[in-house]
Amino acid sequence: MTMNCLTMAADQLESRGAQMALWTEDDGPVSFAEMFVLTRRAQALLQRQGIGPGDHVLLFALPGPRLYAMIMGLLGLGAAVMLVEPWMPIERVDHVVRSTRPKAFYAGWLGRLWGLRVKAIREIPLHLGLKDFDAEKPLDKLHIHACTGDERGIVTFSSGTSAAPKGVVRTHRYMTDITEILNKYDPPEQQHGPDLCLFANLATLHIANGRSAYLIPHHWKGRSLKKLEAAAVAGGQEPVSLICGPAFLKHLLTVGGFPKLEHIHVGGALTPTSLFEEAFARWPHARFTHIYGGSEVEPVAFADGRVAVAESKAAGLFHTLFVGNPIEELAIDMHDEKGPWVAGPNVCPEYVGANDENKKYKRRDADGRLWHFMGDRLKKTDAGYWYAGRSFQEPGIFELEEKLFALLQRDKFFLHRDEKGVLCVIGEGVKKDLAKMQVLAPEVLRAFEVTLVVDRRHRARIDRAHALGKAAKWLAG
Repeated sequence: MTMNCLTMAADQLESRGAQMALWTEDDGPVSFAEMFVLTRRAQALLQRQGIGPGDHVLLFALPGPRLYAMIMGLLGLGAAVMLVEPWMPIERVDHVVRSTRPKAFYAGWLGRLWGLRVKAIREIPLHLGLKDFDAEKPLDKLHIHACTGDERGIVTFSSGTSAAPKGVVRTHRYMTDITEILNKYDPPEQQHGPDLCLFANLATLHIANGRSAYLIPHHWKGRSLKKLEAAAVAGGQEPVSLICGPAFLKHLLTVGGFPKLEHIHVGGALTPTSLFEEAFARWPHARFTHIYGGSEVEPVAFADGRVAVAESKAAGLFHTLFVGNPIEELAIDMHDEKGPWVAGPNVCPEYVGANDENKKYKRRDADGRLWHFMGDRLKKTDAGYWYAGRSFQEPGIFELEEKLFALLQRDKFFLHRDEKGVLCVIGEGVKKDLAKMQVLAPEVLRAFEVTLVVDRRHRARIDRAHALGKAAKWLAG
């Protein structure tokens, strides 16, 4: 069976005409018809440079119409899109580029500056930019290569703990399947308006569904959000849906605006029940969904947000840990005491360039079916599944952390056992609260004040390795 994940988007590009496809702060509104032209222009440039099925092209440009046109143009030609986290250490970027050997590098001015720092990028045969793109005459017809389905569509590389970052592969079959799954559980026909789009990868999903999307700038500045909302009100197309993590939800509640949101989906990091409740009060008529999944398995489970909060509060939890039940397309194996394994059409294939990670997180059964290790702990009750911490955590520590979060009504700290086996609390404001913690948890003996930083992607997960590095000299003492 042949397929190309661009097929759905191609139909929308050709038929939606003047309807807005994307809005960005730099480019304003861009219609489906304009995106159709840009995508055919991208393919003309790529074909003239000899790029076709199986070739890899590294992209580095800010989200905007030309970047999405390049992504769709490459997918249509059967070439693979390569995306690398810009904050990945240079030596790891160099390793990724040398191991995958991209045929071309397409970048805006910021991407070119970034690329100059990496020798392997400087050695890529073809370097393309906005001038090349804009000078090209569009193809008369969009080209869609007949793929096998297992061909790479998008490969995203993120920083790993080893010198070899893992590349997450999304094949044409995977992207087709995930679109069908997401549309099943959140039907596009129920979305009667544009999306407030925080995650850049979702913009292609919206194009495939014929939906308009307002792209939120990566910096989240309040004035940019107000500019976005003003443009939406002026155009009579205010956003009705949002998928975000708790950090952005908290930011949006502070900034204000967007009263017509009807569907708000929250996931990606632990969300305090109090934050959900504040959002319920701000958008009382909106439908909230609590999402559980991972970048290699999207999604695993959904729960109604209000139900998830009620269940979590009834259990005395600070965070919303109730995640509901897995989607029916997904098989889940709970026999490993370290955490669940899952299999299904929305599980990404084996990693690129990370054999150790494949041995740890991927396995195939006797029938050749691929299973993925979530790296989390889950527990099951009659009500459904509950998140129970990361697999690397000592059993019982996560539950104790939750009790302390609930006691203090904040979560800017975590527990860690030092080299001598002493249980310590590390974070902000912990010294003044140590005595209060010890009433509930007398085994917590030491406290270390550390200013915490969060991960760059979600801006909500505590970077524990960074905090432990800061506290290392005290922990070892």
